[in-house]
Amino acid sequence: MMDARVLLIEDDKDMCFLLETFLGRKGFEVKAVETGQEGIELYDDEYFDMVLCDFSLADMDGKEVLKELHELDPDLIFFIITGHTDVHLAVEMMKLGARDYLIKPLIPDELVNKLSQALPNLS
Repeated sequence: MMDARVLLIEDDKDMCFLLETFLGRKGFEVKAVETGQEGIELYDDEYFDMVLCDFSLADMDGKEVLKELHELDPDLIFFIITGHTDVHLAVEMMKLGARDYLIKPLIPDELVNKLSQALPNLS
């Protein structure tokens, strides 16, 4: 059973609910927020093993969130989620430190595999 804490930054309430429910059933502890600023503040206050962040948020984009969080924790495991396939953006996000670039719709088992691989000590 997993034991990882995941910070989910996603402004789509339905997507939040689905990911929280599915990952929770797989043993992840998920805390969800709707804005990049909330995510940054929560990450600064609490410990998380990894972050799942939508690229398009109301207050900022995933690249800004990644940069801010990387300043707080250079070893951060950060996954970007997006509805758009953009190879240049994916490469840019990886260069900035994102672990992976996940395209919506997410395939639940594939997501769990990627998260589990990011934390081999917990799988």
